[in-house]
Amino acid sequence: MEDIEEVKEKSLFIIEDDKSFRERLTTSFQRKDFIVTAAASKKEALEILLKFSFNYAIVDLRLGDGSGLDVIKVIKEQNPTCRTVMLTSYGNIATAVSSVKLGADDYVPKPANVDDIEK
Repeated sequence: MEDIEEVKEKSLFIIEDDKSFRERLTTSFQRKDFIVTAAASKKEALEILLKFSFNYAIVDLRLGDGSGLDVIKVIKEQNPTCRTVMLTSYGNIATAVSSVKLGADDYVPKPANVDDIEK
């Protein structure tokens, strides 16, 4: 098995199925000097995580092909120190608790701006 490549200190992985929001987040964080990798689906995210490890992640809860909770679990197994934020339009207490139990550092309801996510 190949070693997973660790990327730079300000590496950010964005998993968001809404294309315009994903692109807006990507551009905004690149302006803040983050090295951004983005995925549009759970499948794509898991494929990227086979090769790379990140220091930060923004994960949408509901992806077109599955739950962002599954992605958070893999991210945290791979790199327990990765700071993760769960984003969702469908916020409730149960999903907030589940995301934190799986290792999310924060849970932010949409619409969220870049400054709130970065905090």
